[in-house]
Amino acid sequence: MSQAANIALTDVATPTPIVHTFVPSKYLADGETMELVNRSGGIFEGYERLHLRLTEPKGNELYSRSVCKLVLPTLETTAGSTAQGIQAAPKKAYDNYIELVARFHKRSTLQERKNALAMIVDAAGEALVKKYYEDQESMI
Repeated sequence: MSQAANIALTDVATPTPIVHTFVPSKYLADGETMELVNRSGGIFEGYERLHLRLTEPKGNELYSRSVCKLVLPTLETTAGSTAQGIQAAPKKAYDNYIELVARFHKRSTLQERKNALAMIVDAAGEALVKKYYEDQESMI
């Protein structure tokens, strides 16, 4: 079993990319999902979260399922301070999610799994795929 460790992810903010550090937090109630949290924003509702889950095949099942889910919340912009100097606490406006799901046959080799992961990561960097996700532009 792997040891839980911090994971640093770099965004593409301009002019300077930002490194987001996710720290192991807990296992969720299902007992299979590890949650890592980026607390740098300081506001609980605004914490970025990374979920990692591996479900191994049981009984007659042929495939394992690996899931990596990134949750990026956006907070509402709050008005200025009141006359008493109290700043309203921001509330979550919405979440953006991105999820990578892999299903591997229980007879797959380590090299097959490495190749599949490398190829999907490479595909995510391709201009056509980036256009599809970033600009929400259809490929048709």
